[in-house]
Amino acid sequence: MRGIFASCAIAALLLAVTWADLHQHQHQHHHHHHHHHHPGHSPAGELTCSKLSAPNADFGFALYKSLNARAAAGKNIFYSPLGISTALSMLSTGARGETLKQLFSSLGYSAHDQAKINEAYHHLFDMLGQSQQDQQLDVGSAVAVRSGFSPLEKFLTDVKYYYGGESFNVDFTKPVEAAAEINRFIASKTQDKIKDMVKDLNNEMAMVLINYVFFRGRTCSLRPHYCFDEHTETPASVQDQMHKFLQNPPHTCYHYTLSFTQSIYIALIFPLPLFRAGQWEKPFDASLTHKADFNVDETTKVQVDMMKRMGRFDFYQDRDNHTTVIMLPYKGNTSMMIVLPDEGKMNEVEGYINKDYVRSWHDMLFRNSVDLFMPKFSISADASLDDTLKELGVADAFTNNADFSGMSEEVKLKVSKVSHQAVLTVDETGTEAAATTTLEVMPMSMPEIMVLNRPFLVFILEHSTKSILFMGKINNPAAM
Repeated sequence: MRGIFASCAIAALLLAVTWADLHQHQHQHHHHHHHHHHPGHSPAGELTCSKLSAPNADFGFALYKSLNARAAAGKNIFYSPLGISTALSMLSTGARGETLKQLFSSLGYSAHDQAKINEAYHHLFDMLGQSQQDQQLDVGSAVAVRSGFSPLEKFLTDVKYYYGGESFNVDFTKPVEAAAEINRFIASKTQDKIKDMVKDLNNEMAMVLINYVFFRGRTCSLRPHYCFDEHTETPASVQDQMHKFLQNPPHTCYHYTLSFTQSIYIALIFPLPLFRAGQWEKPFDASLTHKADFNVDETTKVQVDMMKRMGRFDFYQDRDNHTTVIMLPYKGNTSMMIVLPDEGKMNEVEGYINKDYVRSWHDMLFRNSVDLFMPKFSISADASLDDTLKELGVADAFTNNADFSGMSEEVKLKVSKVSHQAVLTVDETGTEAAATTTLEVMPMSMPEIMVLNRPFLVFILEHSTKSILFMGKINNPAAM
């Protein structure tokens, strides 16, 4: 039984709408009669999607700098920039006035109006679905509405059209039962990968917005030019074994969960594709995994299970900026970029890094023979986003000055708290289906050696939409 290298990510973002004036919520019935809103497709096509790439990336790095400044020394950071941007965009659909202006300013959307942003997200999720061939991608949303409370019809219609959101009534006066009902909905949309996401509901909820993107990748063999030297003839028997392996991939998945609880309860779930590289001439065998030291900082070492992988990777050493970059592709248009700063240079790299550096590194990558040493880990990262979002300019949404009159004209609503938790697992596994061996013929030149034995940065990138799905810093692989 051979080993394969795999990771899978699921991100879920949760916020919950509560009443701005708590005494008003009891026994409210508000029936609004508005004309149906029928948004149309924008003729701009891919341009609508491209509107989001740069501002979402800038917002993602602004989040990183804020979260990193607040994080305790040695703490892991991991989150979904796209998830948070999408959640705030959904929130902005119901925001008006200064509240909307602050949301758009923080997101970098000030040059666009709400209709264009909504259409861009609609197109973005269409593109994400189209880009992941031969893999399952389910995108949708829902609005769990408090029984007896009627949000504005236009809000529900916009959420349904742009974010795929169906709506259903929930009795929030029974928080335990309400949470169970919402959890059943989420579980049904994620093939039971997310079962108990919603917890600690209180009876002051007005509605819960759920946005999920469920992605399950199949095997990811590296592209053919990664698998064989172009000057080497591939034996027919090996080609046949490769074909059989690709036709019958293993189905092992590791879970990464990012959840945002409380306030405006928008649940955004991003299970990402399995990263599963094809096996090599010297397969990635569990017997190659060994104990090794990981240097958390100058004085702290932890022992990790270090995996070893020999192969041809997209690789780049940026000597001027003191980093080494490697790309691990998923099947489809998604890849994991790992950025390893030189010894003692993490703070410097964190000071300058932005979307332009990531793009530049991406463009400078070239195929090279690499011996990659990467720790197995399962890390959990959580933090409150309240102060971070306020620091980035989202202030009124948390106060009684909040204007969510696009959700309800008669009942004042506000965001009370935003928090998140993320779990990322990267591991090896052996399966019978993966036992068939494919080969990679290596060139005679000496390989580069990349040892992830100190803190490193991780980016999960979707190339067709130029989106950063996830990003973070692995400071301590041994920390749970």
